[in-house]
Amino acid sequence: MLKYPFSPLSSIKKLAGQTIWYGLSSIFGRFLSYLLLPLLTEVLDETEYGKISTLFVIAAFLNVIFTYGMETSYFRFSSLQPESKVYNTVSSSILITTIILTALLILGAGGIAAFLELPQHPEYIIWVIVIVALDTLCVMPFAKLRYEGRPRKFAAIKILNIVINVGLVIFFLVVCKNDYEKDANSFFAVIYNPEIGLGYVIIANLIASAVTLLLLAKEFFQFRFRLNPDFWKEMMRYSWPLIIVGFGGIINETIDRIMLLKLLPVSTEQAYSQTVRMHKGYMQE
Repeated sequence: MLKYPFSPLSSIKKLAGQTIWYGLSSIFGRFLSYLLLPLLTEVLDETEYGKISTLFVIAAFLNVIFTYGMETSYFRFSSLQPESKVYNTVSSSILITTIILTALLILGAGGIAAFLELPQHPEYIIWVIVIVALDTLCVMPFAKLRYEGRPRKFAAIKILNIVINVGLVIFFLVVCKNDYEKDANSFFAVIYNPEIGLGYVIIANLIASAVTLLLLAKEFFQFRFRLNPDFWKEMMRYSWPLIIVGFGGIINETIDRIMLLKLLPVSTEQAYSQTVRMHKGYMQE
C-alpha cells in the first residue's frame, strides 16, 4: 500500500479552515461598517461625514505607498530564501520608510489639509498619517501570522481592532456627546469636546490601531534590523509593479470622492454632502 507524506484531504481541510478565519475578519468588518453608516450619518451631518469619508480615501492611497508591495514580496521570497532573512529585510525596510514618510507627511500636513478644503484642521491629517504609520507597522506581523499558519490569532486581532474602533465611535459620539448636551459637567461629558467633532472618528481609529500594534508586539519584535542592499533591490524589482496595481484598485474605488470635491461647481460643504449621498447609494446596491 502506497503511503503519502501528507494527506491531500487533510491539506484541503486545513486550507479551508484557515480561509474561513482569514475571511471572517473581512466579512465582519464590512458588516459593522454597513451598520455604522446610519449611526454616523445620524450623529454627523452629511458634510462632516463626507469629510471623514474623504480623509480615509487619502489613508487608502497612503497605505499603498507605505507598504509598496513588500507584504506580497515577503510571501514570494519566503519560498525561495530563509524566512527569517526575508522577514528581517522587509521589516527593516518598512520601518525605515515609515519613519521617513511619516515625518515628511506631517511636515506637509497643512498643505494636504488645504488641498482637502480643511485648512482649519491640519490635526485631522496628522492623526490619519499616524494611523497609516501604525497600520503599516502591523503589516508584517500580520503577514508572519499567516505564514506561520496562525489564523485564529490573526482573525482575533483583526476583529478586536474593528470592535474597539466601532465601540469608541459609539462611546464618543453617542454616549459622551449625549451627556454633554444634557449636562456639560456630567461624568462622560467631560471627555467630549465639541470642537473636535468628527475628529473623534479618527481618534477611535487611531486608538484601535495603537492597540493592534501592541497586541502584535511579539511578532513585531521578532525581526532583527538587517538590510542587505542586493537582496532588497531584488525584492523591490518584484514589488514595485504591485504599487501600480494597488493604485489602480484604490483609484477605481475611491477617486470619485476627490473628483466631486474638486470638480463639482458647488460649495465645499455641498461637495462633501454629495460624496456621502453617493456612498449611501453604493452601500444600498
